[in-house]
Amino acid sequence: RLVHGAAAKLQALVHSGLEPYEAWNSASVELLEASMAHCQYIVVKVFVDSVEKLSSDPAIQRSLKHLCHLFALHWIRTNAGSFLHDEYISGNQLDMVTSSYLDLLLLLRKEAVILVDAFDYTDEQLNSALGSYDGQVYQHLFEWAQKAPVNHQMNSAYEKYMKPLLHRALAKL
Repeated sequence: RLVHGAAAKLQALVHSGLEPYEAWNSASVELLEASMAHCQYIVVKVFVDSVEKLSSDPAIQRSLKHLCHLFALHWIRTNAGSFLHDEYISGNQLDMVTSSYLDLLLLLRKEAVILVDAFDYTDEQLNSALGSYDGQVYQHLFEWAQKAPVNHQMNSAYEKYMKPLLHRALAKL
């Protein structure tokens, strides 16, 4: 539907006398939606095909299958309007998609660190204290907060208004 709708709009605009580049610009939202849907379809299809061809450890295959399903369900939920509009799924089926999605999140939460570690990213590449290899999450968060530029800037409004107010309040104690 999306590809057909974008093509029909583009043709109609050209036939109405618009220059092709003007017609393209006028149909760009529909063209973008169609291209995004196509790309999402291809990515999900390649992911599914690749996971099915795996001949590795059954535990790895199971984890990747869960991840693949989560990815596909994420795109269905993200584009629920199109799926409902075209009647590919019903409201009840969308509820089942959401339920399955949440169930997969619970399953994959236990494996999240292992899945991320499988990519062998360094802590610097991840740029996240939460995924620190050494497990010192709170220590790293505190250090990052101390180094953040925003925590070293003094707001002039504080000096002008808040500081005198606080000193007066403290003097009364």
